Amino acid sequence: MKKQYVTVGTETISSNIFRKILRPLNNYTFKPTGGLWASEFNKYMVSDWYEYIIYEGSYLQAIKDITLAAVFTLKDAAKILTIDSCNQIKELAKKYPSYHHILGLCEPLTTKNKIFDFEELSREYDGVYINYYGINFSREIETFKDWSINTLLLFNIDCIEKYQSINIMPQNPYDSEDLPQIISTSNDKTINKPCDIYTHLYLYTKNLFNELLSFYPNITDYDNYLETIAEIIKRCKVLITNEKSKEIKELFKTLENEKIPLFNERQKEIAIYNIILNYLSEYLINSKEIIKELPKSMIKQRKWYEF
Repeated sequence: MKKQYVTVGTETISSNIFRKILRPLNNYTFKPTGGLWASEFNKYMVSDWYEYIIYEGSYLQAIKDITLAAVFTLKDAAKILTIDSCNQIKELAKKYPSYHHILGLCEPLTTKNKIFDFEELSREYDGVYINYYGINFSREIETFKDWSINTLLLFNIDCIEKYQSINIMPQNPYDSEDLPQIISTSNDKTINKPCDIYTHLYLYTKNLFNELLSFYPNITDYDNYLETIAEIIKRCKVLITNEKSKEIKELFKTLENEKIPLFNERQKEIAIYNIILNYLSEYLINSKEIIKELPKSMIKQRKWYEF
């Protein structure tokens, strides 16, 4: 039987809401954003991540629906890189240097915080499996200390063979004998290609982003570069919302039909931002040679690039 993985918080895995892997949107962390985060499925406990949410991450219960999850298997051809040693991280950092951290980290890079470029890695692999326990046992490298458990991070959901939506009755964290119960499981589902409306909005975003970028010719350093990118993202969001309101409503309807409800304005904003950030991921990969030549950021305090 194939190994099963589970992602918690949604019952649907969809190309119309999926966000590509992207560097941290700040100057102080090593954990990338985007991608599909999952852990190994256990029919009795759901997963190590589910247990972590119940017992350690109470704040996560406020932002995740822990009654919903999707269990999936990977295609035989899926290219997953297993990272299970500090030496491997060092080699990956040499092969795929993270210029985001080289140029933008507010603290000096040391032997303990080696990191590689997840965006660049996504061009060769469908995902990575981080052996959290194996890496952190030696404490030689602390880059992955915030990952909490062994983690599968997918850069590309086309490598998923099939998935099932499950509904969960969570356990009582104060009762050691209580276990979560899977109360329903769907039939097998497959990952669809992005709908035409999504593709249209993506191409519109691509053209708009590059048009706006042309108005910012004088980039002084990497910090100024990220500030500029953040400003362009905000402007893109406003213009897309105003100019493509009909198409956005159609996208929201598609997501609702896929059982991805958008209950409030923030969730709707995230759906739009995901399109913009997906193009940003493509743009940053294609602009790597330009980024490498930027002067290093001089910011020494922690900073979040807001949009």
